[in-house]
Amino acid sequence: MSIWISNLLLLTVTTLPTPVAQATGVALIPPPGFCMGEGDDGPIRYDPCADADVPNAVLTARIGPEGSAEALRDLRQAVGWISSAEGRIALSTRGVATDVQILELGSRGDALLMLVRDRALPLPFWRILVPLRGRLVTLDVTGDDMTPIAAGRTLAEVFLGQARKSNE
Repeated sequence: MSIWISNLLLLTVTTLPTPVAQATGVALIPPPGFCMGEGDDGPIRYDPCADADVPNAVLTARIGPEGSAEALRDLRQAVGWISSAEGRIALSTRGVATDVQILELGSRGDALLMLVRDRALPLPFWRILVPLRGRLVTLDVTGDDMTPIAAGRTLAEVFLGQARKSNE
């Protein structure tokens, strides 16, 4: 099961005139007030649009390979794996299990929502794992010290709703 997170492919994104990112058949529409970020390499990134009244947060998405959504077929098994040392290594920025602490973990239908602390990062962040069109999609919401944890969670849930809606 470690393959599905540790080997996520960071895919090239095609931007369209609308703020929709498409990669490998998965479309992502950001929450209102967020626009496509800069850069072609790495994860899909959304930043607050100019003059938008939204939390100062960065939204990112990674889309796994075809079939990777199978990792979430059994949420109990997925939670067990994420909670293991191997799972925490996959969640870690530096690949060190002891760097990662899962502060909160829950589900939203077929998605896992977690608040993660990673010693390599300055603040805890929200991460969602959701199956979309047969692929495991990882959605992250990172903020600055002015973004309260509750506001980050709300934003993460809106991001999840938009991801689901754009892939119906």
